[in-house]
Amino acid sequence: LESKKEINKYLAIQSQLKSLDEVSGQRALYGRVFDYFQQLNPAPPSNVTIYSLDLTKTDTRIVIFGSAGNFEAVNNFKYTLENAKLTYDVAGEQQEMPLFTLVTAKQPSLSTTNGVTEANFSFDLVFAPEAFSMDTTNPKVVVPKLITSDSDQNAPKELFGTSPEPAGGEDGNN
Repeated sequence: LESKKEINKYLAIQSQLKSLDEVSGQRALYGRVFDYFQQLNPAPPSNVTIYSLDLTKTDTRIVIFGSAGNFEAVNNFKYTLENAKLTYDVAGEQQEMPLFTLVTAKQPSLSTTNGVTEANFSFDLVFAPEAFSMDTTNPKVVVPKLITSDSDQNAPKELFGTSPEPAGGEDGNN
């Protein structure tokens, strides 16, 4: 073999070909991010528009910049991100975990363009590595159905309770 011209090039290529399977198994499926955020975007009128999304593999972070019709929609989106769960299968067993381990709102602001006011936002998210892992199969984002207004979450229930039913049932007749 040593008498073959340029044998070292061929041996180096063979060695690299052997490591392709190993490297391929370590890659992540970052294309899933589009499906995830499509599911995470609340229904109108609370929907948001995302202008940019930066995903960093090394520190499992996503930074998004966007806007919504008002701060209530931004707040609703924040609660959606905080409460989103990831369900997936690993070796035939279903797992569930928070999709994001940290949700931080940054730089909220209002802007008016051509008479239209928008609430601008930036979120810094830390995602669960399983969300993009090749070993994760059948990933699904589960968004719980919650009332997410600050008044509902933080109002003292003793002071602001539900109204009592009228006497005699629903129609008020005895």
